[in-house]
Amino acid sequence: MKNPTMVYKYPGNEKIHGVSVKTKIVEADDLNDYLKAGWAESPSEALDAIDEVTAPTREELEAKAAELGIDFTKRTKDETLLAKIEAALAEQS
Repeated sequence: MKNPTMVYKYPGNEKIHGVSVKTKIVEADDLNDYLKAGWAESPSEALDAIDEVTAPTREELEAKAAELGIDFTKRTKDETLLAKIEAALAEQS
């Protein structure tokens, strides 16, 4: 790559500056394409972008929690379940 740059997407399994994100190194000439596809130029921008993205459904949260072996009940709040999933993903990296 002649001019690489890193892009970020929330959520992910890499914790950077306290934010769990996916990362990808791309050619700077392709940056706009990645930004249009939902990637961001910094971890904080990736986190801010979640307001623009549809939050995962309860069904998706439960499926991911089950996949990761996270204990939960029907009374577990979505926010709590998401935090547990993020913590489990962070431990894997």
